[in-house]
Amino acid sequence: MAILRRRNTKDLESQSHYRVGSLELDLEKHEIALHGVVLDLTISEFRLLSSLLINQGRVMTRKDLMQQIQGDGVNVVERSIDTHVVGIRKKLGDDSHIIHTVRGLGYKIQVEAK
Repeated sequence: MAILRRRNTKDLESQSHYRVGSLELDLEKHEIALHGVVLDLTISEFRLLSSLLINQGRVMTRKDLMQQIQGDGVNVVERSIDTHVVGIRKKLGDDSHIIHTVRGLGYKIQVEAK
């Protein structure tokens, strides 16, 4: 089982393009596009949204997301994750529903089947 988990993690790390619904993440270009239009995201928003896209369908706790966006000169507290999500949702506009709040835990991205 552990071998499968390690292999799946390596597969995720080697992948550079992700698509979830109308969102597309290009890690090589460091861009996230919505309907083909590149979003103007802060570095923290980019890291947070990238983590959610890469882990589509999985709940990312606030602590997980804090670790993802923490960096040099970036001090993140748990509630600032909520603030970043609000900013991302504004930038996603009508597609903001793609980010689901999991009460008491964190967030996940999930595209609902139509």
